[in-house]
Amino acid sequence: MFASAQPSAASSSLAVRMAANNQHQSSPPPAIEAELDVCLHAFAAARGLSANAIGVALSQLVEFDYSPDAICEASSERLKEITGLTEGQVLALKKFARQWCGKIDAKRARRATHATPVASPAPRKDAAAPPTSPADNEES
Repeated sequence: MFASAQPSAASSSLAVRMAANNQHQSSPPPAIEAELDVCLHAFAAARGLSANAIGVALSQLVEFDYSPDAICEASSERLKEITGLTEGQVLALKKFARQWCGKIDAKRARRATHATPVASPAPRKDAAAPPTSPADNEES
């Protein structure tokens, strides 16, 4: 007879474990220097803002050396003045940036706890061995 078409218990268990592992994997956090750009473009996509409006806001925030976490701390009035966004857009941006920073911080924390330690390089074979006794240090 032909083998059963149903997967074995071992293979279905493996499939469940692989699916569980894939649920916990996420994209890497953006580089620090790209955070503001990534955050503002994600905000624009979430809120349906025009590329022009976000481009102006981004260039102004870069000029004043803002980061996503600094957006959370700045006053709404100052952000309106810098970005040209409306009060409602600024309030939404502050809320979005706070949540976005929390997610990025969590990603970095997960990656830090799961990072593989870097092994120290093996000593070169042609390197001289260190002296093992005081007599080895004396010259003849």
